Amino acid sequence: MKKPSIYVSNFEARGPEATDLAEAICDDLATAFSRQSGLNSVTDERTAEYVLTGAVRGAGERWRISVKMTDRRGDLVVWSDRIDELGSDLFEIQDRCVTRIAGAVRIRIPRLLNSKSANKPLQGMSDEELLNHAMNHHFTPTCESWELAAQALQQVLRRDPDNWMAMTMLCFNILAKSRIFGWRQAKKANVAMARQLIERAQIIKPQHEVVRMVHGALYFYVLNNHAAARIEAEESLKLNPDYYHSINLMSQIEVFAGDHQKAMVLALRAMDCDPGYPYQHLYQRGAGYVYTVRGKFGGAVDRFQRADQAAPGMPQNLVGIVASATLHGDTDTAQKSLKSLLELSPDFNLAEYEPWPFQDPAKWAPIYNALAASGAPLSPA
Repeated sequence: MKKPSIYVSNFEARGPEATDLAEAICDDLATAFSRQSGLNSVTDERTAEYVLTGAVRGAGERWRISVKMTDRRGDLVVWSDRIDELGSDLFEIQDRCVTRIAGAVRIRIPRLLNSKSANKPLQGMSDEELLNHAMNHHFTPTCESWELAAQALQQVLRRDPDNWMAMTMLCFNILAKSRIFGWRQAKKANVAMARQLIERAQIIKPQHEVVRMVHGALYFYVLNNHAAARIEAEESLKLNPDYYHSINLMSQIEVFAGDHQKAMVLALRAMDCDPGYPYQHLYQRGAGYVYTVRGKFGGAVDRFQRADQAAPGMPQNLVGIVASATLHGDTDTAQKSLKSLLELSPDFNLAEYEPWPFQDPAKWAPIYNALAASGAPLSPA
């Protein structure tokens, strides 16, 4: 499968410190792109499909980093961003900017590729086009869009049963039905299928950040194996330290194991991605869990509400608001969110609800008690 290529051009700079920061950002971006499995970072602009250019300007402790990506084939600017930073620690500014820019490019290029084939029937798409098609449907946080993604991935696997990326993405898709869009425990048949897919994918492609992250998510959210989940998340981050999904997964592993400080650092890092990143709702939800477990219930309400605004209609976000608002003593918010939850999922009940993945199951009790106190149904109607 041919990967799209990108060249990082030297950033313009004003002032000695700006020059140092610009050079460091360029070097780190080239490294970051080389870690992205779906992208080829090249050193010759003439061989690149996309060129990234930018500028760094500083005034005291104020910094402005502007960046744009051009499609060389049509000489069109296909993406741009402006990042304003405040501070004197240039290493921190450098790290934040590189992570945000690399994450944004990771999303924008598949969208551009998909736009060229989006109107084709699935049967008329190449495997590469089908994978991009599925990825773009995953960017839209609705059950309907993820079902369309599943259809594209199944089409790839009918042609090529050993396509490891299709297996990995389909496993993630299956997990989403319970962990992202649903509230019940995953069905055993779905768990078995997801496990078969990711285990086969990891045999074929053991050193890939997405494969290791998805395997870790399966261990953590479904199989309740914290130790195995930690191993997979750590391996994923060794392969790509800037991979947001793995950062978020590690944050969840840490908070539900009891290390609140590490969890908060990781949660903030995940949320520091491009504001337009399509998985921001998951990272906001993850931060909501961190705030709740830490006892910062007001902050938890805010994060779950942001997740709900970014991706409306997800029961897990509303459950988070109900629990954290109840624990915060905000009865009005809890009751409004409970009403929305029951309108969205009339059969919601605590007997069938998938508990949060605490390493110590006893720590689920305060959350359960808060949901029960709010008036959430205890058993099926």
